[in-house]
Amino acid sequence: MMVFGMICSALGPSIPWLAENAEVSPETLGYLPAAQSVMCILSGLASSMMALVPRKYHHGLLCLMTLWLGGFFTLLPVASSSIYSLVVVYAFQVLPRPWIGQMTNLLVSQLYEVPARSGD
Repeated sequence: MMVFGMICSALGPSIPWLAENAEVSPETLGYLPAAQSVMCILSGLASSMMALVPRKYHHGLLCLMTLWLGGFFTLLPVASSSIYSLVVVYAFQVLPRPWIGQMTNLLVSQLYEVPARSGD
C-alpha cells in the first residue's frame, strides 16, 4: 500500500509538465480525476470477484496488480503527447486500485483465520 500511495501522490507535482506536453492548460487535466473516478467505480464493482480466486494465487495476483499500477504510471510521460492518450493511460493506471484493496483485505483476513500464521 505504501508503493501504491507513492505512485498516486507523484502525479500532483507532474501536472504542469504533463499539461505542457499535452499542450493543454493544467485545468484541462481535470479529466484525469474524472477518468480515475469512473474507472474506480467500474473496477470496484468487479473487484468482488476476487473472492473467487483461489488463495494460492492471492500474493501473485497482488504483485501483478501493483506492477500494473506502476507500469501504467511509467507510461504517463509517453502518453502525454495528447490529452486523449493521457486520459486513457491514466484510467488504465487506476484500474487495479479497488482490486488491490480487495486483495489486501483478503490477505489480511487470512492472517486471522489461522492463529499460527499471524506470527509468520
